[in-house]
Amino acid sequence: MPISIVLFFGAGASRPFGVPTMQDFPDELEKRLDQKDARLFQNIRQRLDQFNIRSDLEAVFTVLNDYKSASQSSLLPPAVGYRFADVLYDSIRMGRGIEQENDIENLRLKVQDEIVKACETPSRGDRIYDVFYRFLTQISSTRNKDAANLLLSHDVNFYTTNYDRILDTFVNVTRTKVPALANWRVENGTGPADSLHWNPYNYTNGSTMLVPLHGSIDLHTTESGVVKSSERLPELYGEKLTGDLLIFPVRGKYIFQDPFARMFKMFKQDLEMAQFVVFVGFSFNDEAIRETVASVLERRSQLERLRTGEALRAVVVGTHASTIIDEKLASHKRFVKPVDGKFEDDGTHSSVVNLLKGRWEPAG
Repeated sequence: MPISIVLFFGAGASRPFGVPTMQDFPDELEKRLDQKDARLFQNIRQRLDQFNIRSDLEAVFTVLNDYKSASQSSLLPPAVGYRFADVLYDSIRMGRGIEQENDIENLRLKVQDEIVKACETPSRGDRIYDVFYRFLTQISSTRNKDAANLLLSHDVNFYTTNYDRILDTFVNVTRTKVPALANWRVENGTGPADSLHWNPYNYTNGSTMLVPLHGSIDLHTTESGVVKSSERLPELYGEKLTGDLLIFPVRGKYIFQDPFARMFKMFKQDLEMAQFVVFVGFSFNDEAIRETVASVLERRSQLERLRTGEALRAVVVGTHASTIIDEKLASHKRFVKPVDGKFEDDGTHSSVVNLLKGRWEPAG
């Protein structure tokens, strides 16, 4: 049975629990860096500001991540290499040269570590449960069910671009607090036959899906695959850990690589089937996701005009929801509605319900 509502959670959905957004993170990070690293970090932000580029975490990390490409002509996009050839060769190989490269690489690694640390939310399970379950209780009323039956009947799937474990925490706490959901089946890639290895191909229509589109801080790569563990140990059951399964916030994310390609395919598949998609705390700055959503909205609106299908309705929730729609989804406003408010507020939940219960008449 196809789902009826896709619930998509961005950084703004984690903010009530102490996780900074990409826009907030640079200021938070500068406080944690030593003087030398903080000075370099500030310099990058100032240079971006000079070009009217918002110096949020994605922009700063992109500079750090792509700096090596600027010193290796074979890795440069041809147009960039042609335009800046003389400048690049001189600036990298003269002056501080290799010392600056090392400083920037060290800062990149420190920023990665701080991103992971910022996503830790210890001792906040009750608060997380309270906000999410109140929200789902409101959502379930639009399906004439209670929250438990909404989840057990697989009417909703969860997607997130966040690295944190907040949704996993919600699932675990809910199983202990709601007797009817003690055996609630949630698939985030960890199959029941193997509680250690993570398998993004483990998708069925018999469970609620919780899909981390950019990875998670408890997913780690190994020489034989991917393991799921809340601890990043040097070795786990004899398997050597080789890295973290995260798409760090850079422009041009490699979503075509597994396992992320499979997860994005699942996301689009659900958008093609669902009646509604609710975005909570998502800025739509991510081009890949924005274009995926826009293409499905357009295709399904055409089907509705031809009376061969139903349009997808989207609700954007956040303190700047109206502005986001105007700037990022203006050409699809007939089927996208804002709820300007904080995710954790009951009034915001009620406004979402009113939209899900209402009949959206396309303009024009």
